[in-house]
Amino acid sequence: MMLSVAAIAWSACTLLSGLIHNYWMLFFFRFCIGIFESVFNPCAYGIISDYFHPSSRTTANSIYNLGVYLGGALSSITIILITSLGWRLTYDVIGIGGMAIGIVTLIFVLEPTRGKFDPPKEKKVEQLSLGTRWVNSAKEIF
Repeated sequence: MMLSVAAIAWSACTLLSGLIHNYWMLFFFRFCIGIFESVFNPCAYGIISDYFHPSSRTTANSIYNLGVYLGGALSSITIILITSLGWRLTYDVIGIGGMAIGIVTLIFVLEPTRGKFDPPKEKKVEQLSLGTRWVNSAKEIF
């Protein structure tokens, strides 16, 4: 859910970037985009570790990381949009598209069971104080 909400907020800031009228509005919305974008990697890796068995996790992480390079390659499409629609309307189109995808993931992507593939936890060994350990060690020696 946190990933979907961050995507919606990120896209809303992108949408609002098309409405800027001065430098400080641009600064504020770009700053907010950075904040909401920063949520993605920790959440994505956490979800991948909960959805995929450790034997297939490297493939899942590789596919996720491939998105960085594909996104960079596909960003040239925005040049076509900017030349045909203008930069303000391009921000609006991308923002609305991102919000739609965020809402769809909020509705259809289920939260995985946390720690499903984690190994079983060992029982905790009682920690003794330093003095108690010293006394027990002395008893064993003498």
